[in-house]
Amino acid sequence: MTLIKYREDGIRHVDYWFVLKVITDHEVTYRLLSSTDDDVFDRWRLNSGIVNFTLEQGVVDFHGYSGSVYRCRLKDEMLNPIMASMLAQWQDRFESPNYSIRAIGFDQFVSEWETYKQKWN
Repeated sequence: MTLIKYREDGIRHVDYWFVLKVITDHEVTYRLLSSTDDDVFDRWRLNSGIVNFTLEQGVVDFHGYSGSVYRCRLKDEMLNPIMASMLAQWQDRFESPNYSIRAIGFDQFVSEWETYKQKWN
């Protein structure tokens, strides 16, 4: 369990996380779905969209459009029950021919990011 969600550096530390691939009208974006064990009122978060990430010593820092940074340990990549429930609700409610949202593993995300990031910049 993460005892401190924010540290002096403004980085949000999470307990569980997964990358979501969102396709809207054939445009792909990636967002981070995360959860913390220690906050009853803030059990999950969906970031504004991943614009960059760094990986160092088993820790990934995801940088969002809003300027937020989420620090995630590779070993904690998982959809906990709350996150899985939220994803299922979004899929049931919003899936259409023009919109899709899927959880993808970090390795797949990195592979796709390396392949497509040139198109986004």
